[in-house]
Amino acid sequence: MRATLLVCVLAIVAGCGPRLTYRYGGQAYRSQDQALAAAAKSHASMVEQIVPAKNRVGGALDVYVPDRNAIMERGIRRTGEPRQEILDYVSESMMLANKSVYDALVKRNSFDRVTLHYSNGEHITPKAGERAVYLYAPNVDGIGWFFASAAVPRERIHFDMTKPDRSARVQYWIDSVEALAKIK
Repeated sequence: MRATLLVCVLAIVAGCGPRLTYRYGGQAYRSQDQALAAAAKSHASMVEQIVPAKNRVGGALDVYVPDRNAIMERGIRRTGEPRQEILDYVSESMMLANKSVYDALVKRNSFDRVTLHYSNGEHITPKAGERAVYLYAPNVDGIGWFFASAAVPRERIHFDMTKPDRSARVQYWIDSVEALAKIK
């Protein structure tokens, strides 16, 4: 989440002058497409580093991430009147980041089925027998991942920010999801 907010701040700061500059990973790009391509490449690299599970959990997992409207309404800290293209870039980069977490879960192959759903960013209550991991986004200061199932009503899950790179932080998060999914 810190990285997403940093992208937002850098995009807004970069947008103050007459020419818009998009930033991703400490690099400046002249177009939104170039910056998003760099983000997609970075996310793909992270997913490549996820190690497939040796001991599978099995069953299904539903993944819910906020849709573009929820991100635009509650996921971006706005200062002043940011240009629409900045808001579009920040929301698209957040959508890519969320999708990469889903892609990492699929690559891990712990579950028989992992399904991505777009939500309004509110809490999810899974139906009987279902397991869900979701990004709760009531406002920009309260964004967080949760796991929920019949055995685990609602548990917040975190990335290990002490890990040196994103793939290690995501791997820790996936390990937490797997541990919670095993609770009967």
